[in-house]
Amino acid sequence: LAASLQAAREAGVPIVAIDPRMGTLASFADEWMAVNPGTELALLLALCNQLIRDGRYDKAFVEANAEGFGEWAAAIDGCTAAWAQDITGVESYRIESLAARIAEAAPRVALEYGNGRIGGTAYANSGETARAVCLLNTLAGAWNQPGGALMPHDYAAVSFQAAVPP
Repeated sequence: LAASLQAAREAGVPIVAIDPRMGTLASFADEWMAVNPGTELALLLALCNQLIRDGRYDKAFVEANAEGFGEWAAAIDGCTAAWAQDITGVESYRIESLAARIAEAAPRVALEYGNGRIGGTAYANSGETARAVCLLNTLAGAWNQPGGALMPHDYAAVSFQAAVPP
């Protein structure tokens, strides 16, 4: 993980860490959002909601790859940056700014959970948090895009250099 993060940093790839701890990922990050422990899900839902409200998501990708989008968007309508601020401890303007950064970078954005793997953390809502990460990657149209979120069939063939071409 550290070698991949160092290579990304040296290549000028922006890294944002959302983590209550100053761990490996946060130590390489350009920006660290120190959320209250276990509240990553609230921040992710607010990011998703912000992208939808602003119309800054990949509508064609969502249309082609998702079912039930309208119902889900309605269900998270109250998950605003202001709502998440009270839960996560991260200021609403920082959440709104991160949503804008994601929209600007998409589809060359990789949103990951649990230090580079989806799942496997210690909170009761970890499964839902992993789902929210997947949904945020979907809104960004990032799946299997160069510089985006990769779900390869051949994990041995994936390297930082293959994922982020010069």
